Amino acid sequence: MTDAVVVNDNRRAYDQMANYFDNKMLLLEQEKRNIQREINKDHVNHWQTVQPIHTRREWDLNDPDYKKKDYPARVGDDDPRLGAGHRKKLQLMQQKSWCDQQNHEKSEKKRKEAADEAAYEALRRAQLDHQDAVANAEMDARRAHTKQTAVDNMCLANQKAHKAAADKHAENHANHTEQYNTFNSAFMTEHGITAQSVMSDTRKRMDHYKGMNAEEAGNVREFQAMQRDELAMKRQNEKAEQQAYDQYTENVRRQLCQTASQIEQFRQEQRKAVTEELQAQGAEKAARDTHLNKTLYTNVPKPDYFAQFGTNHR
Repeated sequence: MTDAVVVNDNRRAYDQMANYFDNKMLLLEQEKRNIQREINKDHVNHWQTVQPIHTRREWDLNDPDYKKKDYPARVGDDDPRLGAGHRKKLQLMQQKSWCDQQNHEKSEKKRKEAADEAAYEALRRAQLDHQDAVANAEMDARRAHTKQTAVDNMCLANQKAHKAAADKHAENHANHTEQYNTFNSAFMTEHGITAQSVMSDTRKRMDHYKGMNAEEAGNVREFQAMQRDELAMKRQNEKAEQQAYDQYTENVRRQLCQTASQIEQFRQEQRKAVTEELQAQGAEKAARDTHLNKTLYTNVPKPDYFAQFGTNHR
């Protein structure tokens, strides 16, 4: 069984378990609604049977036949109800009846409240017990499903391991059988003469040729060793040539650097000589100007000197 089949089976089992619990929760929710509906129906029936409209406290105010049931105000001039004492007695009797009725209603209300509280407590306890029972059942089912899943996975793993071992054993047996048939078959033997091709001494007939003999294999190995030696020698020569070329380029670079340094030094010396020559020429010119201005040309022309020009035709 492949891994994909195992994964699909696990997913299907999980989906079935989720569907089962979903349906279970729907049933529990429906049962809860039915219980609440029955409780509401019992309340309505209780109101209709135990507390009808004519037994309520305010019925005397809403009774349409109240005037018909009441005594008239007076039946004659000598009606005993017209006296103050009789009226007070009636008031006390009426007050006593009201108090008795209120006490009875209070005690009945307390009894009904206690009964309702006991019924509600019993219902709540039954609901809690039912919820606990359902939760325990779900936990047991989930634990059993988990245990069964682990057992199934273990069985699948064992089957997979046994199958892999059997396949490996069958493959090894097939390989050994093929090797035995190859080495011992009459059709797979090689003959040295018949394996030689008539077209060339270096060619073999593939239908009679099984491979090189020890001498041919040794020749191939020697030729490969010679090729490896030639390749190593070639790489060594290339490395030596590269090192010589690198040394030559390094020498050229150093010579160029030395020549550039000598040229730069010569330029500095030329610039220094030109600077010194210019400085000497400047000092010489300054000395000459000083000699001309302060030593040679010391006389200042007077007006008579300028007045002599333009006085004759010379």
